[in-house]
Amino acid sequence: MNNGLADSDPAPNVVKALEVVYSVDGVVTTALAPEYATLTLPAGAQVQRATFGLVDGPEPQPVFVDWTELLAGMVQDGRVQVVADNRLGDPLPLTPKEMVVDYRLNGVDQTVTVPENQALVLPPSSADIAPLPPPYELAVAADGRVAVTAWVPGDLTVTRADGTTANVTVGAGAVAQAVDGPWRLTFPPNLGAPAEVTLPRLMSWPEHDDPGVRYFSGTAEYHRQLDIPAAWLAADRRVSLDLGAVANFAEALIGGQSLGVLWKPPFRYDLTDHVQAGANELTIRVTNLWPNRLIGDEQIDDGRQWGSDGRLLAWPQWLLDGQPKPDDGRIAWTTWRHYTKDSPLQPAGMVGPVVLRSGVVTTAD
Repeated sequence: MNNGLADSDPAPNVVKALEVVYSVDGVVTTALAPEYATLTLPAGAQVQRATFGLVDGPEPQPVFVDWTELLAGMVQDGRVQVVADNRLGDPLPLTPKEMVVDYRLNGVDQTVTVPENQALVLPPSSADIAPLPPPYELAVAADGRVAVTAWVPGDLTVTRADGTTANVTVGAGAVAQAVDGPWRLTFPPNLGAPAEVTLPRLMSWPEHDDPGVRYFSGTAEYHRQLDIPAAWLAADRRVSLDLGAVANFAEALIGGQSLGVLWKPPFRYDLTDHVQAGANELTIRVTNLWPNRLIGDEQIDDGRQWGSDGRLLAWPQWLLDGQPKPDDGRIAWTTWRHYTKDSPLQPAGMVGPVVLRSGVVTTAD
């Protein structure tokens, strides 16, 4: 959440917050997000009011920017996710702010408050929910006919622009196969994580028992073998790999060859021209954001003193003396405290479910 979504900064050089009043199924809720944090509203939420500005501070009256229409316009498929920062307008620069959102979910009015620079996600669990793939895809073939790629069996009726129709029957060749564990998960050195762990099932990294995994921020690699039936590689078939929910970026590799980086849902790859019948080595590189690392470091007290707005009150003596940073167990080092040891951890890693699909390609004659 920042000033980028507004015509001007309502309070330049002051840290602000976004306050959103929304409703879900008749229940009004207020959410508050600090500047530069992400605010996500729950499915079915209706934004009633959104303001961005200084909530508590030296000003005689709170300073706000109304973001109601902006947030309402961001809702897609009943969900919204946004960072509380100055891109939507800065009512009071250089002053800590919060975002307050009132929303209605399942008939219950609720309010959520998000500190500046943190994320608002509504519904709260939506960060772990992956969008479902389409049951079929349509394209125009070289001869002008409609090509149908069906990912589920069944009967389809295609209606053309001239009103004529064509029926398509898709048999059992359209199948889905879960790619279950175990997964081998490897981490880079010197970032506080173990070299490797085995995951019997996919999970968000903060759910792991090992604090090195729980607080990890960076890029980790999932490794597994994919077995592709020969029938899936016939001329009338397509193969896709759906990674499910991922936080935050993914890159799939088959046999060491990259299939590209995905940074938003759907985290789905077309494997048709990249796999062979039988065994294929699959690697998924997943990169998350920095908050979990910063929260993990806050579990270790390094003696620094912070202001109420998060700023560092005094430089540490080792820095003033030109000495290396002491090995205190912390991985990162910042001059602004965006999180505390009690801040909630963000979803991270490949949550899944990972599904391998075989689609059938036909034409609507």
